[in-house]
Amino acid sequence: MLKNRIPEHYRVIARDSLGLLLADLIYRSSHIVIVWLIARYLGPTITGIYTLASTFRSTLQILTLAGTGYLIIRELSVSQIDAQKYLLNFTGVRLGLSLFSWLLLCCVVSLLPYPKIVFILVGLELFPESIREITRSSFIAQHRILPYALIASFTGLARIIACGGTLFTGKDLIGVAASVTFVSWIGSLLGFLKLFSSFRSSWPNISFTIMKTQILASVPFLIINVLLVIYAQSNVYLLSLLSTLEDIAFYSIADSIVASSSLLTQVYLSVAIPTFSKVYSLNKRLERTHARSLLILSGLAFPITTSVSFQAVNIASLWGIQFQNASRVIGLLIWSLAISWLNAPTSGIMIATGHERISARFLALVLGVNLVASLVLIPFRGAVGAAIARLMSELAFGVMQWLFVHRKVSRIPMSILSLPLIALIAMGLTRSVFGLLLNTWGALGISLLVYVTILLFGLFFSKRYQCLLASS
Repeated sequence: MLKNRIPEHYRVIARDSLGLLLADLIYRSSHIVIVWLIARYLGPTITGIYTLASTFRSTLQILTLAGTGYLIIRELSVSQIDAQKYLLNFTGVRLGLSLFSWLLLCCVVSLLPYPKIVFILVGLELFPESIREITRSSFIAQHRILPYALIASFTGLARIIACGGTLFTGKDLIGVAASVTFVSWIGSLLGFLKLFSSFRSSWPNISFTIMKTQILASVPFLIINVLLVIYAQSNVYLLSLLSTLEDIAFYSIADSIVASSSLLTQVYLSVAIPTFSKVYSLNKRLERTHARSLLILSGLAFPITTSVSFQAVNIASLWGIQFQNASRVIGLLIWSLAISWLNAPTSGIMIATGHERISARFLALVLGVNLVASLVLIPFRGAVGAAIARLMSELAFGVMQWLFVHRKVSRIPMSILSLPLIALIAMGLTRSVFGLLLNTWGALGISLLVYVTILLFGLFFSKRYQCLLASS
């Protein structure tokens, strides 16, 4: 009965999200598994060095990716442009920027007191990451998730096998970086060739007019990506200056868990932005679409966040006894996940309606909040202080974006979250009561059952939520 009341475009989103989520989960999880293997076999100090090298590479990706994944999805979804020529031009620009960024990385690492070859090898992933993002975005825009899903899954699993095999044969961090980078190159090239083989016409010549148009259109996204990367990586840099390599490792473990848990919002945004864009271009109201998205993501985010927070000690123990102190960072930083999930539909609407320049301004303010809070807290609390600063920043960004969208675009009341919040409170109380009677996993299982029961009861029997789920 409920299935018949869900609009068709949400069924498409759900279908595409499943394949994309699985592929991205495997690919993103490969980084977590690689860090876990390095931590188990090489220790906290080496883990801190690898994290720092990955952070340098991620920072330079602001030039290679330019934050234009969502731009590609939006343009190919609503425009009748020559997709092959458009993507070929994007590829040429990004490869040139990747070469420049890698050479810049080589110059910077020459000044560092760490093994330089590790930073150079990890930095070589700038090239395949640039190509992979183009492949991912274009397949999403064409609603052809399966080819990307197969190649991304293969690449993620191969990265894990390459890292594990290198460590088992007694190789050090240099060997790990070389093998993982090589696999990333192979996977990205396979995806790129598959994408362009799907076009029937011959490869076009590069058009500098189209290239100029793309570069101008990507400027706001470039600014957003610059600010996002600085925001995401600044705490690692500040920890390297104000704390220890062990604190960097603790924070990176917690951050990798949060990043993997936030994958669903990124997948949802990728497949929902075309829907948001089309609804807006047809002059339809966005309130219902926005409200549904907010309800779906909050209903998923709250139990995941609470579960990880409850099990932070057990999760940290998976990394080894040396990483027990990371549990406090995990328990704090995971709450930024719930805030970012609640903010995801709002971010999607801002992109779909062309307000990305406003998002860039908000991010600039949030970056200032994060830097000030980190400078104050890290010297006293280390990685825990960095986690608290991140939480404050996520909350500030979410409030600013929601207020703007609520006033200018989509006026939905925050009371839409009342049902998930009631279910969350009941989950927490149940966990507290049964935590005295059962082990942690048993208490968590019962509390999750209570959460799902209350949520489903409200969705099926509340007239307000039934109207929301009904087709327009």
